[in-house]
Amino acid sequence: MKLQEYFRTEDLNDDLALVASVCGDAAAFGLAEHFAGMNLYIPGRPLAKAKERAIFERYQRGESITRLAVAFGYSTQWVFEIVRRAKREKAAAPKQANLFTD
Repeated sequence: MKLQEYFRTEDLNDDLALVASVCGDAAAFGLAEHFAGMNLYIPGRPLAKAKERAIFERYQRGESITRLAVAFGYSTQWVFEIVRRAKREKAAAPKQANLFTD
């Protein structure tokens, strides 16, 4: 017997109903099936890191700090900070040696 056949979205609490509306019923069912009874916290840091990488990449392509701030819903000061940190991290990253030169 497959329980998913009997799954109804209206049986979900508010949090899982939100998951179902964004990710689909199958995702909500999978979460309920595998993590029932657990408190599940989803941190925002992975998404924040992705936004920071996108901001720095677009900055390197010439997009202005102001435009980036508007696009990502951040203040210009925060975008400056993101760019400053990314530049520092890039400068500190070890350089890969070229195997084809003397």
